[in-house]
Amino acid sequence: MKDQSAPTLSWRPVETDSDWDSAARLYNLDFEGIAWPGDVPRTDFGTLPADTPRLILLGSRRGEDVVYARCHGQPWYSGSSFAVRVSTWPGEEDLARAGLERLLEWGLLRSATRWEAMVRSDRPSRLATWMTFGFRVKMVAPESHLDLHLIDESRFQALAAQISAQGLTLTTKEEWHRGDLIDRYRARYEFEMEVYSDIPLPEPFVPEPFEAWLESNLPDRRNHHRSWLVLDGDRPVANTEFHGPLHAKESVQTWLTAVARSHRRRGLASALKAHALLWAKAAGYRWARTDNAETNPMFNLNKELGFRWVYDNLVLEASPADFRSRAASGPHAG
Repeated sequence: MKDQSAPTLSWRPVETDSDWDSAARLYNLDFEGIAWPGDVPRTDFGTLPADTPRLILLGSRRGEDVVYARCHGQPWYSGSSFAVRVSTWPGEEDLARAGLERLLEWGLLRSATRWEAMVRSDRPSRLATWMTFGFRVKMVAPESHLDLHLIDESRFQALAAQISAQGLTLTTKEEWHRGDLIDRYRARYEFEMEVYSDIPLPEPFVPEPFEAWLESNLPDRRNHHRSWLVLDGDRPVANTEFHGPLHAKESVQTWLTAVARSHRRRGLASALKAHALLWAKAAGYRWARTDNAETNPMFNLNKELGFRWVYDNLVLEASPADFRSRAASGPHAG
């Protein structure tokens, strides 16, 4: 039976630049002290294979966009796994519930084998909403921030110097991929598949075929000047990168700081990340942000570099089969 107290919303797909800007305003509510523009939620999908199923919606009430709801397949996990996100004002649980129920009208999502979502630990009412749909905490990934104005530059420079001291080469992906040499993409692919297999994730990682990986990486030039590789000869052995808007200097998100198994325990992760953080400070960024599973060695490395805990990201998981009886009464969104 339809809940007559639920908000009446009109829904549309996110398509235009104006739609993406509106989506970003809602998306930003999931973060602390940051105003990412519309290209950020849009480019969240940039590394997905083109054939990855996805549904991206805006819900409006009385002419105002109040809900950003999206879901997409997760081809790096086995089975039919979908990531789900609903962004709205904190405390607006009727809107959050309506967004999730609207997504659940999509038959492909309803027929999946697994759903995954993320909720901040400092928003207990939002967590309670997700739990009414059968979600439970699968993994904890603390959110940590570093004030780049406070880093000890001499210490970080000494750390970064360990790369050349070991006879290794530091380069950006922009330099590495100049000329689009396919052998270099293959070498990077092999490195990434190895390190992703070692990163603690909610589900075991399933390596994607090289051709699918190449399809999503060849056109990506947004962050190549903010992505670094350490090379041993022509072989990538360490990586770190920043995500986030190019023109907004408030904050960057660190991503995939990882080292090949053959080169671990040599200080390369600390050295490479120190170099990247020095670059970010010189480029005018104020904050660096990261999240890692508590069981990821990078969690402690980030603390050693000065990152401080802000809140926990709670990775949630649900089985659609367990939910179907809950959803039998139909959506609450108008």
